[in-house]
Amino acid sequence: MNHNGIASKMLKELSKKFSSANKYRNYIISIAIILTSMLLTIVFTTVFSLKSFLLQQSLREIGTCAEASYKSITNDEYEKLVESGMLNDSSYTIYIGNGAESIFSNHIVEFRYTDEKAAQWNFCELKSGHFPKEKNEIVVDDLFMKYIGSDYQIGDIVSVLIEIDHQTIPYEFVVSGIYVGNNVTGASMEYVSKAFVDEIIDEVDLSEDSTCGKIDMFFQFDEVDDVFEYLSMIWKECGLKGTPSIGVNWVLQNSGLSVSSIAVIIVLLIIIMIAGYLMIYNIFYISIVNDMQFYGRLKLIGMQNNQVRSLLIRQIVNISIISIPIGMLFGWCIGTKSLPILLNMMNISSNNIKTFYPMIFVYSLLFVLMTILISTRKPLKLLRTIQPINTVKYLGDIKVTKARKANSKFSLATFAYRNVCRNKKKTILIVSSLTFVMILFVISSNLVNSVNFRLFFENAIPNDIYISTTAFFDESEVQYINDDFVDACRSLRGVNNVSRYGMRTSLHFLSDKAKSELRNAYESKLFKHDEINEDIESILNMPEPTASEIRYFFEDEELQKLSVVEGKVDYKKLVQDNYVIICNRIGETDGVNIYHAGDKIILYDWNKNTTAEKSDEGTVEYHNLVEKEYTVMAVVEASESVMNYNNGYMLHTIFPIDKAKEDDEVLVYSIGLDVSNIQGTTLEIDKLADTYNLDISYITLEEKKKEYTNLRLIFVLLAGGITFVIGIMSIINFLNQCITGVIERSKELKTLHSIGMTDKQIVTMLERENSYILLFSLGIGYILGTVISSIVFYNLKPYLKWLEYKSIIWPIIVLVIIMYVMIKGLTGKIYHYLEKSHISNSYQAK
Repeated sequence: MNHNGIASKMLKELSKKFSSANKYRNYIISIAIILTSMLLTIVFTTVFSLKSFLLQQSLREIGTCAEASYKSITNDEYEKLVESGMLNDSSYTIYIGNGAESIFSNHIVEFRYTDEKAAQWNFCELKSGHFPKEKNEIVVDDLFMKYIGSDYQIGDIVSVLIEIDHQTIPYEFVVSGIYVGNNVTGASMEYVSKAFVDEIIDEVDLSEDSTCGKIDMFFQFDEVDDVFEYLSMIWKECGLKGTPSIGVNWVLQNSGLSVSSIAVIIVLLIIIMIAGYLMIYNIFYISIVNDMQFYGRLKLIGMQNNQVRSLLIRQIVNISIISIPIGMLFGWCIGTKSLPILLNMMNISSNNIKTFYPMIFVYSLLFVLMTILISTRKPLKLLRTIQPINTVKYLGDIKVTKARKANSKFSLATFAYRNVCRNKKKTILIVSSLTFVMILFVISSNLVNSVNFRLFFENAIPNDIYISTTAFFDESEVQYINDDFVDACRSLRGVNNVSRYGMRTSLHFLSDKAKSELRNAYESKLFKHDEINEDIESILNMPEPTASEIRYFFEDEELQKLSVVEGKVDYKKLVQDNYVIICNRIGETDGVNIYHAGDKIILYDWNKNTTAEKSDEGTVEYHNLVEKEYTVMAVVEASESVMNYNNGYMLHTIFPIDKAKEDDEVLVYSIGLDVSNIQGTTLEIDKLADTYNLDISYITLEEKKKEYTNLRLIFVLLAGGITFVIGIMSIINFLNQCITGVIERSKELKTLHSIGMTDKQIVTMLERENSYILLFSLGIGYILGTVISSIVFYNLKPYLKWLEYKSIIWPIIVLVIIMYVMIKGLTGKIYHYLEKSHISNSYQAK
């Protein structure tokens, strides 16, 4: 006879019946597992989708998803590289020339041939038509049509002027295809046929150094650690001469999550797992304590520890098989629908977002199973401690202490307090669960309340309308706003004030004192980025340290808005004498002072003979600068709204705009308008931009108000949404404690009833017990939440300057009122319902 098979069938049948007898417990556990699975899946859906989306956005900014490329190689070099067989996954484009029309002065238009793979890698997806087959066919993008001022259709004739090797040549093409242009790069690619390229190369007289006909060859690799070294090695092995121009896609090289992002994800996962753990663990612990006599009887009739343990494991597995898929499905649906909404609220297009990744469900399943295993480990261990003697009676872990002589009258409040303290472990578990959600609720409430409207706008926009060129810096030329456009804006109706913002780059010499301050900041690890740390280390090793400077020029009104850390801003003195204002910023790190008010500083000024050249490595070399000593008038905080071109600069200085008149190299990169009618003025600005042929962009106060509203809503949805779900879990847990507390103590409550306590007194006692638990949770949660909030805000302040810590208490009061109403409203009903149920069950038993 197969005893193991019989025992297995018996356990299976017993598990089913025991599970049916505990439907209420199963429902509560199912809800806990569903909510935990849902929250984990929402996190992983958001992480995977957002990571992929941001990667695609960054790739679109640089214009390609290829990992690397050889730039401007000849046809012979291209053929040798292809014949080598070492570059299998490759594609290429052939450069012809640029659009020569004056309308393209602020928008680069290139004419190229491309194979279909390169077009795909460069995000050229045709919305209609086909790639050129005939010699006179062309594929154009919608940005090209916008600048030309014509809405071309397939088959239309388009006339263009192409600058080929300094020669402007007119051509006519037939539109064979149209695609959506990439407005992030500030350039358009119009694709011609291979036959047209061959004709150009044969017929046009090209110079030796002409780039017309040169090939850009793109690659994708499976597993290559150092792409640059790999392509350099292939170039040499192919016997090619000279040093190749190799482009490496920095986005793909740095596509992993940052340390701060990983830390945020880990914190979210830990929060969700702790919430799920507290709930699942509490339910199983209370359930086992309640069914102690049942498990004792099973051991009394000969059931082994592993069989009793298997009985509970079967129930956990059965509940998980149903609950986990439901939770993951709900979580994925919520994440899929909510992420595009959040992106649209932040004025980010979510058209290309992908939300289905199999690894979402794999990671969610792993973390849910981990949470369940951790939650059930101790309850399963508790089963081993049950002995057959427990069939007689189980009162929990009651410590017998020496009786104290009563010195006061009987009090329900005192009696309830002693009942709460009787089973300390169980009380600690319930209080911990509620305290945890209280902490989260306090943090999220303070976070939402601390978004300061005034600080938000001071750091977001300096004026009612803030105008700048669409591309301030471009590889080919510097773009800026000319004086004629500024004067035209001043003459617009309703414009009360026009503020100019100028800038230029230069160098400065570090004094011994400044070098010492910089070394202290460096050794304190205040700088987070490797690039800025490498620059600082290089500067500190110089015998005569010289570092980069970015110099801003502000109007008097804007200088008065600066937040002064040290000293005082005197505009007249600043204009007349050799004074300078210093920002407490190095690179992108704020709050670092290497100079103080009253210090002497050596800067290098421009004059008419000064030139600046950009090297192949990306560094700027200055010639004929003039050394000059200044006195630091004041140290101020950087104005995020206008000082946004600051990456990598070691020193940020501010001068009055009036001093810029002496220097022709100062660029007015943006202007701010204070107006009476924002909407009407923006329409006039658009007309002026067309008149002066400027490619500008602008933000308005109305847009920032909308952004502020959306930002606050996002904070509420994210912080409040997670807290709300975890709050539901804790409330369910608290409700479960109320119910099981009555069930578990049914004999005790009957005894109290038999010695004279009325139903009303018993209900009052139970209400006060739950109120004590709520009071403990509130006190501990509010204190810890406030402390943690202040720590979190202290660390966020350097990055989110529009946050101003403000503690708020009314949401806590509302939550406590809701939970207290639940105590008052449900405790009595639960008690009377269970009493009636017990009487009914007694009659059925008889």
